[in-house]
Amino acid sequence: MEVRLSLSPPRRTTYRVSDPTLIGVHRLLDARPEWRRYSGTLQCRPAAARITVSLRPLIELPEWPEYRAASSADQRIWDQMIRALSQHEDNHHAISLRLINDFKADVERATTPMDRRTMRRRCVQLTRDHVAEQQAYDRRSAHGANEGVSLP
Repeated sequence: MEVRLSLSPPRRTTYRVSDPTLIGVHRLLDARPEWRRYSGTLQCRPAAARITVSLRPLIELPEWPEYRAASSADQRIWDQMIRALSQHEDNHHAISLRLINDFKADVERATTPMDRRTMRRRCVQLTRDHVAEQQAYDRRSAHGANEGVSLP
C-alpha cells in the first residue's frame, strides 16, 4: 500500500501584544486562551490503492511592538521566552512529522491489502493519535512552562 505525503513547512505568523511594560504584556498574554498556537491541519484521505496524508502547519507567536523601547533586562527576558516558545511550537511540529512518518512506514509494511474501510479506520486513528500526542505533550510541558516559556 502506497502512502503519499504532502507536508508543508510551518507557516509562521505573529499577533501583537502592545503594552510598554513586560508586566502589561504578560497580562495581555494571560488574557488569551493560549500564548501561542500550533495548528497542524492534518488530512488523511484513502483512495483506490493509496492513502494521501497532508499537513499544513501554522505557528503563531506573539510580537511585542514596544520591544525596542524596553530595558535591556526586559528584552533579555522576552528573548528567552520567545526562543523557548518557538522551540515548543517546533516540538509540536516534530511530533506531527514523527506520527505521519511512523504511519507511512507501518502502512507500507503491511503484507495484506487494505480495503477502503480499513484505510478509513487507519486514517481516523492517525487523526486521533495526532490530537492525543499534541495534548499529551502540552500536559507534560505545561504548555511550555517546563521548557522556559514564562514571563515575570
